[in-house]
Amino acid sequence: MASLVTVETAQEYPDQVLWIKEVTFGEKTRKGLDKKLREGEKKVFLECVCALLNSGGGILCAEFRNPEYNYNEDGIGKDLEDGLNTLIESARIEDFLKVTQQENKLRFYVRSWFSAKGQARLCSLSTGLVQRSGRSALVLSPSAAMDFLKRQERGQYVSQEHRAKKQKLMQGSDDDIYDKASKFYEEEKAQLNEILDFGESVNVEFKSFCSEKNLISRLKEALPRYLSAFGNTRGGFVFIGIDDNTRKVVGCGQNLDPDKLKKSIEAMRDKAMNRAIHIHHCAHQTTWCPEIKVFPVSEAATVNDQRYIVAIKISPFCCAAFEDDPNSWELQEGIVSKLKCKDWLEKMKFPVSDDPLVKKFESALNLQDSPPQCQPVYSIEKTADLQERIFPVTNNDNNPKGSICDKLLENYPEAFATLTNHQSNPGILIMSKSWAVDISQPGNKDVIGEALLIMSEEYPKLFTVVKKETSELWKYAKETAFHLKQKLVNLGGYTKWICVVPCLLDCNTGEMIQSETAGHLLYPHSYSLGHLEEVKALLRSLVIVVLSFTSPLRDKLGSEIINLLTEEQYNILQFYEGHKSLFIHGLAGSGKTLLAMEKIKKIKNSEQCKSENILYLCENQGLKDFMRKQNLCLCDTRSGFMMKGAYADIKHIVVDEGQNFRTEHGDWYRKAKKLAKRSGGILWVFLDYFQKCHTFADGLPPLTNQTSRAYLDKVVRNSKKVFNEMNKLIGVIKTRYRGDMSDHLKRMHEKMTYIPSLEGNFSVIRSLATSMKKVVKRVEILLEQGHSPRDIAILFSTMETKSSLLHQSYVRPSFQHGSIENINDDVVVMDTIRRFSGLERDIVFLIEPAAHYSQSEIEPNLLLTAYSRARIRLYVYHLP
Repeated sequence: MASLVTVETAQEYPDQVLWIKEVTFGEKTRKGLDKKLREGEKKVFLECVCALLNSGGGILCAEFRNPEYNYNEDGIGKDLEDGLNTLIESARIEDFLKVTQQENKLRFYVRSWFSAKGQARLCSLSTGLVQRSGRSALVLSPSAAMDFLKRQERGQYVSQEHRAKKQKLMQGSDDDIYDKASKFYEEEKAQLNEILDFGESVNVEFKSFCSEKNLISRLKEALPRYLSAFGNTRGGFVFIGIDDNTRKVVGCGQNLDPDKLKKSIEAMRDKAMNRAIHIHHCAHQTTWCPEIKVFPVSEAATVNDQRYIVAIKISPFCCAAFEDDPNSWELQEGIVSKLKCKDWLEKMKFPVSDDPLVKKFESALNLQDSPPQCQPVYSIEKTADLQERIFPVTNNDNNPKGSICDKLLENYPEAFATLTNHQSNPGILIMSKSWAVDISQPGNKDVIGEALLIMSEEYPKLFTVVKKETSELWKYAKETAFHLKQKLVNLGGYTKWICVVPCLLDCNTGEMIQSETAGHLLYPHSYSLGHLEEVKALLRSLVIVVLSFTSPLRDKLGSEIINLLTEEQYNILQFYEGHKSLFIHGLAGSGKTLLAMEKIKKIKNSEQCKSENILYLCENQGLKDFMRKQNLCLCDTRSGFMMKGAYADIKHIVVDEGQNFRTEHGDWYRKAKKLAKRSGGILWVFLDYFQKCHTFADGLPPLTNQTSRAYLDKVVRNSKKVFNEMNKLIGVIKTRYRGDMSDHLKRMHEKMTYIPSLEGNFSVIRSLATSMKKVVKRVEILLEQGHSPRDIAILFSTMETKSSLLHQSYVRPSFQHGSIENINDDVVVMDTIRRFSGLERDIVFLIEPAAHYSQSEIEPNLLLTAYSRARIRLYVYHLP
């Protein structure tokens, strides 16, 4: 494949383009080809189309051998059309491929596949899954494979005993045949020319192979299919050495060593067993191992050579047994690659998490009607509502959206006028400092700004405003347009024909800059947007693209989950992008740490810097360890930061939980500000004075000196009952301050909104010294109910309280537990409230939560910090 196909990305076209050299097209010409050449061409052609269908679409360019060929007159050839029909299974070729001819080449414009009307998630030329149907073994089509996998997945919730009973009942009229076959297998007796008293069925297969000169080679070809077919049906027996027409014992493997023959077949079986793949979270995880017997055939006196029966007993497999890797292809890092069984099986599923944390979100993407590469996407708010607020469609009113509109209008009025005049139909013009950065790609310092135009009756266009044309800027523009198009499909779930056309715009004159390939860049008309609903559908996909982030809880959830930022979080990243210094005041549960992570990602792309150029600072070790695992940048605690030297490579600093910083090791804020200012870098501080858990100096500038401020007012983390208790504490805290701080806290409380979530649970338990035994018992019950240790935290006021209560109660927890240093492990965390600050778990137990008597005035703050750590359930234990 590699020598026959060239892959281009964002070169002539802002797309992924596959090139095949010398293909013969046309029915008549293809019929006259040598069979081997014809099949070889067909194979490469279909594999390339398959890869594009499964990878977001693209273009296949094929040079044809026959110079007199004309597409409009000759078509592409019936065998190629038949292959395409097999590939897209029950859909119309024209719905997924458009063909144009240019000189000596055909261009196939391939739309992304999507699984509508119960179709498979992936296109496949063959699934590699075989099932018994009557006395035949049939390869499942992709849609039949989908149905099969759904049935197998439903079967994961059935006990092994019940499955066995069901298998027995399903055999029905074949039951007698199965019993006789089983008896024959167990007795290991066969007489040459004997007629067996049972025949073939859905559970029994006969093969003669008596005249095979190379039995081992023949079995290598046939055995994987037998194992897949019987394993995926109801199990059964394969007998080699029985004539399938007459049921006569003929034997096989004349003069072969039976022990060596058996070992050879076992080696084939063991290799095939590697293609028996368990479905994710399979409840059984049974070891599947078909049994092999080789026993002699009793012969008449005139026969001088020994023959054998090869008997194979195959039990049903709980998941999916493959004959071979599926003939299914995709583009992986610019290479046309065949999918392995396990990867294909994973991609064919519709991943659904039953975790209660996922249920609090709105599903933003229906995977049953989405392209193959899409992952589950969840949002606090409805995608359609977000689209109407963030990217509203206008009727060519020249009212662009975006954070750089004013700057572009002021500095480059000609360019601004050109951009706004381009919107002539209903749609939207969205301006940005860098669309590359907006879609998590590296920016370009020579780009002044960019505008994305999405409107009806036109191709989507990306305008890049520059001072002068360079080949590097054209490369950047094409790559950005390409990555945007890919994300609209593979992340945003857009299923229509889609392209994004790159354009360079002179910032001073406002004139379009023509590229060398501009005259050749032409997509079929189907790529232009149609009516208003298509525009809105594309914008909903765009909302997913620009608001998406991979959930840091992917380890807990067991799969990759995409979440969406709230509109409030997105606006901070967009409209404060140019601010070098910013204080972000966010309520507990409003997503400060998440936003800090997203800001770090944006800094890396917009400033084109490395991980070692960005420093994340927090107060406690657990939060530092959690952030370090995200692999975004350098991470340290405030004390570690103050004890280290000059940080020569650091250019940008993001501070989290700033209200709990202290100054006992020196003026941390002055040092951070100096480091950022030295390189013209960024210093963003995330904080919440409601959660300040000490009475010492925090080192932050006074509120009046925090001139650049942003606010996170929406609480999105906690369940309803937990939030209600948090709200009571916030009401108490705001009354304990005076002056500017009082005004600030009152403003935060007044603006606070709660986005409805799960009902959750809040319980206060007053108990005697045996409370720790009750806590441990309740945790053990939760674990028995299916909760993971990483769902749970048990928090104390101090480490002394923890040690004392555990000692007094004589408690030794039976479950895996650890301290804050084990936050990334699958353990129940048992630590203090302060050390757990900035972190969260589904279920939190608070044991005797109280501030030190010398700091009793901040006890409501400490309780708020503790309460807000619980996403869903909160249990508070007090001594009476």
